[in-house]
Amino acid sequence: MANGTDDVRGELNLGRQLVLFGGVSAVAAPALTEPSDDRDGSRRSNGRRTSLTLGEAARIIREAVKDKSYRKTPLGQLVGRYLRWFRNEYGATDSTIRDYEAVLARMSLLLADRAPLEVSTDDLREVIDTWAMRHARTRAKVTSVVRAFWVWAEEEGHIPFSPASKIRRPRAPRKTAPLLPADADEVLLGCARTSRDRLALLVLLDCARPAGRTRRHPRP
Repeated sequence: MANGTDDVRGELNLGRQLVLFGGVSAVAAPALTEPSDDRDGSRRSNGRRTSLTLGEAARIIREAVKDKSYRKTPLGQLVGRYLRWFRNEYGATDSTIRDYEAVLARMSLLLADRAPLEVSTDDLREVIDTWAMRHARTRAKVTSVVRAFWVWAEEEGHIPFSPASKIRRPRAPRKTAPLLPADADEVLLGCARTSRDRLALLVLLDCARPAGRTRRHPRP
C-alpha cells in the first residue's frame, strides 16, 4: 500500500494531484509510469514496466482511508494515535473525527515516504494545495486540521517543533449585503398602514442610507 502511494506522490505534479482528488476516471486519466526496481532504485514487475492511472490512484487512496490501511505509513501511525486521543481525551464527536481523519489520511498518503521528523513546512503546503480549487472556507478548515495535528505532535513530544506553525489560514471572501432596489423607499412606505409605521420606516431608511445620499421624504 505504501509503495503504491509513494509512486503516485513521486510522479504527480500539483496539477495532477488536483485532478486525482477530483475523482477522474481511470479511462480518461493519463497513465503514470511506475519506475523499475533495478540498481538505480527503480521498480519493475515481471521484467516489464507497470503503470498506474490517476483513477486507480484515487481508488487506492479512497480504500486506504476506508480500511484504515493508511495507518501503515509512518505518519499514518501517528495520525491514528492522534485520533484516539482526540476522541477519548479531547471528546471530539464522531462527525468531527470523520472530518479530521479525511484530511489527515490524505496527508499521510501523500507523505507516505516521510517520517514525522522529516516532514517540512513545504511538504504540508503541498498537501494543503491539493484543496486549492475548493472554497476558501474549506481550505481554512483543512489548514486548521493540519495545524491542530502537528501542535498535538509537538506537545506530546513526537517532534521538536511543529512544521505547520508558519502556515496561515486563507482569508475568506467578505460577503456584501445586496442593495435594495431604487424604488424600495416608495414601496415600503406605501405598505405602511399607520403614521407610526411610516415614521419608523423613514428613520430606518434614512439611518441605513450612506452619507451624501440622503433624500427627503414627505412627513407622515
